[in-house]
Amino acid sequence: MDRKALGLRLAIARKESGYTSERLAQECDVSAVYIRQIESGKHQPSITTLVKLGNALHRSLDYFVQDSMEWNELNTLTGIAERCKTLTPEQIKTIQRMIDAMFGPEK
Repeated sequence: MDRKALGLRLAIARKESGYTSERLAQECDVSAVYIRQIESGKHQPSITTLVKLGNALHRSLDYFVQDSMEWNELNTLTGIAERCKTLTPEQIKTIQRMIDAMFGPEK
């Protein structure tokens, strides 16, 4: 898990929600020092603590750990491209029409 990225997201979410580290710590039944250590990337919280933080800050668990996931946008697009290599020209046209319907035709 990327502790620095998680800490940065926690700090941003906490500030956006108007919480001090003391108030958030109290809400999540941890110490304010621990909150600051997570935010600085020195400590990695348990899943239980992450869930408490997410509930208090109205953020999903994936908000905090998204940099740690195996898949990301590039991997997803690469996977789609790999699967498209075996499609027929008609199937590719169908997919293009679906994309056009979702995003509008290319200008």
